[in-house]
Amino acid sequence: MIAILFLSIILGLRHGMDPDHLTAIDGLSRFRPKASNGLYFALGHGLVVTALTVGIGATLAEHAEPFAPWLLILIGAINLWKLVCRPRVVAPTKYPLTLLTPIKTP
Repeated sequence: MIAILFLSIILGLRHGMDPDHLTAIDGLSRFRPKASNGLYFALGHGLVVTALTVGIGATLAEHAEPFAPWLLILIGAINLWKLVCRPRVVAPTKYPLTLLTPIKTP
């Protein structure tokens, strides 16, 4: 039982790094920049997964499945709009480091 629990935690952490999940959290962070975005996304996603497993999954999936790709396209469009239309403010750093900066050795 412990092995199954450990495996589900590991697979859940891997699942959380899927590009669609990262895009959703990124889009939410651009729309509503708060530190709790990841928590809210995780709770909402967990509720949806739980609802799918307890029996309403077939009905919910039947009605919601056609909207899933459009939701991802909408999130991508919002991210693109925010990226293009917002002026980017970059704070100066004390030690700028780029790939072209030579590393000085003592």
